[in-house]
Amino acid sequence: MVEFFLDYGMFLAKIVTVVVALLFVFSGIATMAVRQRSQPDDGYIRVRNLNQDMEDLRDGLRHEVLSEEARKADVKKRRKDEKAKRKAEKKM
Repeated sequence: MVEFFLDYGMFLAKIVTVVVALLFVFSGIATMAVRQRSQPDDGYIRVRNLNQDMEDLRDGLRHEVLSEEARKADVKKRRKDEKAKRKAEKKM
């Protein structure tokens, strides 16, 4: 009788393993299908401007590293440079 339950337990373990493997494969296929549908059509290129993200990272780093006086001077200099740049662009 014990041998019967042992064999039955091994059978159930094998079945569970096969079912889990199949679910894993089907979920992988479904995930790939969803990702492929959500991607843009062929020949389409998406361009992102990363300048603002990089400037935010730079500002955060400077905020942590620089002293308060140096930080204020840096902000003042940057504002002055931006104003001069806008003025130069306006002249063109």
